Amino acid sequence: MIKMPKKGTILAPSSLHLVLYQELLKQQDHYLSLQVLSLASFLDTFFPKEESETSYLIQVQKALENVPSTNDFYKSIDDPIFLEECLRFMRLAKTFSQSTWPAGTKKEKDLKVILNLLKDLELGQSEGSIPSLEDVYILRTPYSAWDALWVEQLLQAGAKWLDSKPTSTRQSYVSLGTPRKQAQWIAQTIVEKQWNAEDVLIACCDSQDSYVLEQMFEAYKIPYTLLKENHNNPILNQWVQAIQYLIEPSLKNFLQFVKILGAKYAYFEDYFALFPEAFPSMDLVHPAYSDNPFMNEKDWQKVLNSEAKIKDWMDKHPMAGLEDMAAIIQEANAPTQDNIQIFGQVQTILCDAIDASESKPNYRIALHQIKSLHQARNASDISGVLIGNKNTLCALRPNVFLCSAHADGYPVLDQETGIFNETYIMHTSLPSLDTRNKLQKAYLEETLGQVQNLIVTMPQANYQGEAYQESLDMQQFLGKESYFIDVKDPSIWQQPSFSLDAQQAKALYLKENTLHGSVSSFEKFVRCPLSYYLTYGLHLKEQKSWADLRTRGSILHTILEKLTNIYGEKFATCDKQVLQDTLNAEYAWLENTFPSKKVWISQQKMTLLTQLETIFHNLAKFQDQWHMQISEQEKEFTMELPWDDYIISFHGYIDRIDTSDTSFMIFDYKSSEKKWKYSEFKQGLSLQLATYTIAYQKESSLLPLGHYYIALKTKPVKQEAIKVNYKRKKDNWSEISLEDVQNKSFSKLNGKDYEDVSIYADEKMLQTSKRDLSFNQMKEEWQTIVQSIAQDILSGQIQPNYLKDACKYCPYRCICRNARKEETKPNRLEVAE
Repeated sequence: MIKMPKKGTILAPSSLHLVLYQELLKQQDHYLSLQVLSLASFLDTFFPKEESETSYLIQVQKALENVPSTNDFYKSIDDPIFLEECLRFMRLAKTFSQSTWPAGTKKEKDLKVILNLLKDLELGQSEGSIPSLEDVYILRTPYSAWDALWVEQLLQAGAKWLDSKPTSTRQSYVSLGTPRKQAQWIAQTIVEKQWNAEDVLIACCDSQDSYVLEQMFEAYKIPYTLLKENHNNPILNQWVQAIQYLIEPSLKNFLQFVKILGAKYAYFEDYFALFPEAFPSMDLVHPAYSDNPFMNEKDWQKVLNSEAKIKDWMDKHPMAGLEDMAAIIQEANAPTQDNIQIFGQVQTILCDAIDASESKPNYRIALHQIKSLHQARNASDISGVLIGNKNTLCALRPNVFLCSAHADGYPVLDQETGIFNETYIMHTSLPSLDTRNKLQKAYLEETLGQVQNLIVTMPQANYQGEAYQESLDMQQFLGKESYFIDVKDPSIWQQPSFSLDAQQAKALYLKENTLHGSVSSFEKFVRCPLSYYLTYGLHLKEQKSWADLRTRGSILHTILEKLTNIYGEKFATCDKQVLQDTLNAEYAWLENTFPSKKVWISQQKMTLLTQLETIFHNLAKFQDQWHMQISEQEKEFTMELPWDDYIISFHGYIDRIDTSDTSFMIFDYKSSEKKWKYSEFKQGLSLQLATYTIAYQKESSLLPLGHYYIALKTKPVKQEAIKVNYKRKKDNWSEISLEDVQNKSFSKLNGKDYEDVSIYADEKMLQTSKRDLSFNQMKEEWQTIVQSIAQDILSGQIQPNYLKDACKYCPYRCICRNARKEETKPNRLEVAE
């Protein structure tokens, strides 16, 4: 326990001030005769700074305007980080009366020129001697190397250590598996030993440990306080982006600024992704809307509405200078005490930048200073276990944990890096690295020795499995190696569950006792019930891209329909120019409306044209050998199926129906290769063709011959120049034509026959399912399967029990995550029985 003085000044890190006041109140009735200051604040009373840090940086920049262009650091004189390094080093040099500079290398000579330009400036340095001190007490904690030198001077001037004098000390050295196990063991130790949370302090050598400790203490219901709280006020980020825009008023910086104002401005980014050329004038004139496969009229109207709102916002919010930006930021934030304080700090920096500049404000230095305000803030209230970094290590509490004290985390003594690194300092009269490190390490070990009950912990590896080595310095200090503790995880993981009762399901899906949907929606349910629920129950909308394969498929469907309507049975013989003109017509509105997308559109058209040529070559081959008339395309249908007290209503479009006087055949265009399998039909996964066939047979009373998929996907084929016959010695090769290559890419149509189709086809080009299944039998089984799926939908099944590959392109896979479970879907005919 540390005995507190009755009067005077206590010097301690600012994050420990509240802890000290708390301890003072435990020992005394009041602390009116005591003040607690940080080392920097105490030194400022002897060496006060006349100006702000921003002003000093601008003074340094002005002085360096005389650096010759031949100097290696000439291009850095406007860089705030470089200016800050020069300012810091010059202050150190003046504090230790360093007035001559090394000049052995080109770098040292160039730095000498810079330092000579700064040596006569008053830069708020701590220069001079400290008078005799009385009643000044220094809390023993690990100090930085340069602070430790100041502490030595204060001690020589009469200051005293605020020491703990424990009657006995206990030191433990423990290793755990991972940082999480380390945090778990600490929490378990506090609980098992029944320590008062007010008696525990944790000093983390790794800053990431505090996040894990927070989670673990929440789980174990242990009260705690972070001595340094992350403070990320949105006003700071808004000012950073505002000044970056003033430095460079580009569209990118404009969007960054608007985005950080709040989520309600998200439409700005969506709009300017389509029309980057609209910035900043917002004076675009758009062509009239026309029907296209990329954007429907409703979505286009949303774009126009966004444009109108953005134009109105930009008219009302000019962004020409600091006053404009301040008005926007004030409008976007509530006038809370915290916001007012942060806004005032930013305002002070900006005013200093304006006052110290001769012409326009120095935005770059102001921006650098505002970014420095992002530092973590001291805790405003103290309770429970204290969690801080290594520099908060002290004997204010009897039980102290030092976390992650492995070779990478302990002792980690300060070294100068950057321009004025240790190599440079070595050639000056400043205190050497060895002197500073010995003093810093001595302070660290003396602090550890003051703790009544010290527990040093280290994880053996990080989360990536990379091993940590024990710190030799820690082994030497404690006189022993760590001992390993295997921590058992008491928590039991439970798989997230998704549930919906039957009453809720009926309320979501039924309308006037009718279950409406498409065949593909029923197939979606079989693939994954949760995906069906999110799409058709909650009506979540998937954001589609113009490059989406489904959009390409829609374009191919449209082109097939248009050319069939124009050329009839000869549609597949259209030449390349006709295909290109039709394709250009599909992209015409998109190309005229979004000029910034012309390169992408051109690439898409080239890809699709190549694909269309191969598709039409294959279709031409099929049409030559197929002798039915194309009767209808994109045939709209509605079919109802009575079921108990409900009606199942299907609505959809049939891609192609070919007919003769007595019969018909259903064709469905697919953007990928697909096979009709009876096993999948029984599971409820291949219902589409069967449904189309049943619906059209009911309407037309014609005899159904079968149903087939026509794949519009072209498969890659190795293109060889010649074909070699090794059995012949002469003339043993022949040229391979493009048509031969295209013929290799032709895939047989896959589906199911219900009658003999040989009279309509010249050769075997239809690959039918081998299952002996009549149309009437299929119709009965289809009805059983559909009713089984409807029963499951209305019972409230929404578990993410998915079919293999169902998650591959699912937009909702981030929702179910580790709750999903792959399964083989059952035969619904057997289940129904």
